[in-house]
Order: sequence, then C-alpha cells, then structure tokens
Amino acid sequence: MSDHEALSIKIGKQEALVLFDLLGRWFDDQNGKAISAQTVDDSEIWALNGIYGSLQSILAEPFQDDYSNIVKSAREKVRAANGGEWPLAS
Repeated sequence: MSDHEALSIKIGKQEALVLFDLLGRWFDDQNGKAISAQTVDDSEIWALNGIYGSLQSILAEPFQDDYSNIVKSAREKVRAANGGEWPLAS
C-alpha cells in the first residue's frame, strides 16, 4: 500500500457543510488551537486539515453570500435526521 493511497468516503451534503464549518472555525479562526489539546499527535491535526481542504475544494456553498443561513439549515437537518440533540453523558 502506498503512503499516499487515496480513499473515498461518502457523507451527505448537509453533514459535509456542518463538518466544513466546524473545521473552518478550528483552523481559520483559531489556527488549530481548539483541537490541539484533544489530539495525541500533530498528525491528527494534519489529517483533519486535509479533510478540511478537500471539502473546501468541492463545496460551493461556503463562498455564497447566504452561507451562514445555509449552514444553519444544514445543522438543523443533521440534528433532525439523527434524532435531535447529541446525548451527553451525565
């Protein structure tokens, strides 16, 4: 297996938008500081950054004027499709 063997994953458009927005906040707004304490190795940050770059290259919505409304709607759809709020451990 090559070190740079490409893999494909399938996720829905709404999940992709939510993930792109999350990763964007982590990388663009905080330069990865928000996740650096949660990672074991910098390779994990680089891997997430690669996913962010891939999403950035295929999504048109982040560059639209109404992006904030688009991602808000995507969040609502993802929550609804998965039964609502994430079940936090008490």
